[in-house]
Amino acid sequence: MLDHHHIDPLPYWEKQSATLTAIKEKGAQAFVDGLLNIESAFELRDRTIRCIDEGTPGGIHLAGEGILMNERQIADFCSKARPDGVMSHDECGACGIYAKREHLDAANTDGYGKVWVAKLADICAVPVKGHTAVQEMARPSGLHVARVAYYDGSGSFDPSQVGDLPQGFVISRAYLDPAYAQEEAKISADIATGPHGFGGLVTPDAPFMLIAVARKQSGVPLETLLVELRAVASAYCGNVVVDRFVK
Repeated sequence: MLDHHHIDPLPYWEKQSATLTAIKEKGAQAFVDGLLNIESAFELRDRTIRCIDEGTPGGIHLAGEGILMNERQIADFCSKARPDGVMSHDECGACGIYAKREHLDAANTDGYGKVWVAKLADICAVPVKGHTAVQEMARPSGLHVARVAYYDGSGSFDPSQVGDLPQGFVISRAYLDPAYAQEEAKISADIATGPHGFGGLVTPDAPFMLIAVARKQSGVPLETLLVELRAVASAYCGNVVVDRFVK
């Protein structure tokens, strides 16, 4: 039995089914090639660090705004990504992972996120641009509605700019070391296939998709992205698959 804090996931699942079926049948590349305004998805409106959560679109992304990263990884990310700010948010799954890892009170995950974001802002020498309350997020409280995760090797991908793209987690792979980026891909798959995502609705016939996003002339090469994602997907018995598109 799925636990979604009394939210029925089925309407959110069915709302996206036609789009996900089209991507599965055509392949992500053909699907994206058919979108007239796909160029706008590669134009970031800001470079503010947000979570990979599908409810926090825009900018650049780190799970829990980087709360699971070590100091070296954070410094490297800030140097490569050149963020202009950072924002925390409610109901952060990565902050929950952090609380469990550090043996902290799981009831205060939002508080840990706010404290971490203030620290990250100091490390990156950028302002805290606010906190996104759950009622302001682009998903319902208690339920992750993402059926895809975008593994962005371009460094500038924002699917929220194009309404025909499915809502999804965004992993800013262009600015991350491979092993850590794969951890974020795994986090997204675990959430999507678990009790706070679509759980048992995800099957080999209707899988969660890890989508590699690459540029032809810059960023992380497509083949590198695919190798990394296939290693992640292999642990999910067909419930997680890999696709890709190139700009």
